[in-house]
Amino acid sequence: MIESPHIRKIRPDDNSAVAAIIRNVMSEFGAMGCGYSSEDAEVDSMCEAYADDLGFFPLQIMLQVVPVTSPAAPKNWSFMTGH
Repeated sequence: MIESPHIRKIRPDDNSAVAAIIRNVMSEFGAMGCGYSSEDAEVDSMCEAYADDLGFFPLQIMLQVVPVTSPAAPKNWSFMTGH
């Protein structure tokens, strides 16, 4: 059975996949080096960086994580996660 895509709150085990995606995309656009967020320590620990009310919501498709975020977490994010 194929897993349905779903959006959920970020978990610590998502950190490496999210960091790789962020850095790959930023590299494609030449946004690497001093002054770019790709160099920020938070990129390696997005779960911890977004642990407060900001929220970070990855999209999980067939056990692969795709970052989908918002500047502020919805007040009731259960409509996206089923929790």
